[in-house]
Amino acid sequence: MDALSELLRVVRLTGATYIDAELSAPWAIQTPPASAIAERLAPGAEIVIPYHLVPDGECFVQVGGEAPLAVSGGRVVMLPHGDVHVLSSQPGLQAMRITTDMTVKLARPDSVARVRYGGGGARTRLICGFFACDEALSGHLVKHLPPLVQCGVGASNAAALLERTVRDSRETPAPGAGAVFGKLSELLFVDAIRAYLGTQPAQRGWTAG
Repeated sequence: MDALSELLRVVRLTGATYIDAELSAPWAIQTPPASAIAERLAPGAEIVIPYHLVPDGECFVQVGGEAPLAVSGGRVVMLPHGDVHVLSSQPGLQAMRITTDMTVKLARPDSVARVRYGGGGARTRLICGFFACDEALSGHLVKHLPPLVQCGVGASNAAALLERTVRDSRETPAPGAGAVFGKLSELLFVDAIRAYLGTQPAQRGWTAG
């Protein structure tokens, strides 16, 4: 068994999808600290990793003083260290700050909250969620990852399945949807890590195995 499979076999990883957002330019939002979200939505988790799937349109993601990262439709971006970040239709816009209370109110255990926001221009759709990780995963894998990791959405990978499931749930909510979203989020994390490691010419620590 390879190193990544062995690690993911023993760690505890949970996930939740909580926002299906339709955003129209111009728009910009700043997320709350992932640690604050963890205290309310995933008590006991050592780390919470936010992610954003972009089924349609495009956006920019910026962490701290780093240059904004353009994310096109058909890609997913995750923030392994849970950094506060800004999502926007273009760099330089004044961002609306999303509070932890706002996020918690939107979170629903068995459905996805729908949100519409923006100035009425070009539209971007985001599916937002998080992974809650235990110490084994954060200690051996997450600390080696960059602030932002992104990968493409294939025709049959977890991101595509998650997008279709969220879309279908808007039309016909089904019992147990929360469990399905959680499992697909977990698979999405595995796909993203595999895609990221596949692009790295040299590995450090356990990933060198």
